[in-house]
Amino acid sequence: MQQPFICHKPLTSLTNVIYNSPHSGRIYNANFLRQTALSFKDIRASEDFYVDQLLTSATHSGATLLEACFPRSFVDVNRAAYDLDQKLIEKLDIGSIDPRTAAGLGVVPRVVGEGVEIYQKKLSLEEVNNRLNTCYYPYHKKLQELINQAIENFGNAILFDFHSMPHNCLENNTSDKSCVPQIVLGDCFGSSCSPKFSQEVFNTFVSEGFSVTRNNPFSGGFITKNYGVSHQNIEAIQIEIDRSLYMDEKNLTLSDGYLKLKNKFRDVVHALSNTKERKSFTFQAAE
Repeated sequence: MQQPFICHKPLTSLTNVIYNSPHSGRIYNANFLRQTALSFKDIRASEDFYVDQLLTSATHSGATLLEACFPRSFVDVNRAAYDLDQKLIEKLDIGSIDPRTAAGLGVVPRVVGEGVEIYQKKLSLEEVNNRLNTCYYPYHKKLQELINQAIENFGNAILFDFHSMPHNCLENNTSDKSCVPQIVLGDCFGSSCSPKFSQEVFNTFVSEGFSVTRNNPFSGGFITKNYGVSHQNIEAIQIEIDRSLYMDEKNLTLSDGYLKLKNKFRDVVHALSNTKERKSFTFQAAE
């Protein structure tokens, strides 16, 4: 089994910031591809295409970058381990499940894109558990280690959970079509980080010329909710990027905007990694 993640560490750790790219994995297991009738292009529909590459400057700023190698369609680490889908897994008898899992977006997804079924038949519980043991749990163990290390070294940790979003999803959820956001910040409606921190992240993206909104249409997934715990000195925020800024969503290819966006992100990452003034106000919202 391949390494489930790559952890990029700086030569010298200068900040308590961790960048996380859990959905940009693009190494597809051959057995997984044999289980689906979908084309390779179709199976990649849920992939956060090259988001990890937009964050490569993280280590230059003394921060750490964690990225998944496996694709989201194989295992989704932004779901709880118990988000198991009865429609996908054989002999699975559980109680009620949340609407997202029922729709096919559990920890082992049943669908990609706009509800396209991945598999030709059900998976065994043994196979699902094997995926969790080889991908899901090792990834979360590493992420927790990085957070613990940041707290030990700096007194607190900051987690930026990066994703990408389809442009049509933004248009469909924005009433004013002239103000479609390019960046959506998800702070779980103020529960995963302090308001002051959330505002600082908001201002950072605005200062780089991005159109930014908060918590609509994405307010934060499992990672943001699970690790953003104020009394444990962790600030977590989800950052969604409009895919149309840097790629052709139909052909799944990088566009001319990619290099321009990567250059802008170099400045964004540098600003977000500069945490020297943040220790004094972390979690004032808990007071």
